[in-house]
Amino acid sequence: MNDKKILCKEDYYLFVNGEKVVVEDKNTWSLIKEDKKYDLEYEWHAFHTPKVKTINIAGEGNKKH
Repeated sequence: MNDKKILCKEDYYLFVNGEKVVVEDKNTWSLIKEDKKYDLEYEWHAFHTPKVKTINIAGEGNKKH
């Protein structure tokens, strides 16, 4: 992830390539470092903000965090 992460009240967001993505788990969000690269899988439906489904440190395969 080369973009940024923000805390907005009780919600946790990443901005990835200009797209706002929700991280539902506070512990996962806390482990994310802005200077690291990650492989993200996210999903969204209709007009809802996309949500992170899985996140892995880039190059580490399918370890789910």
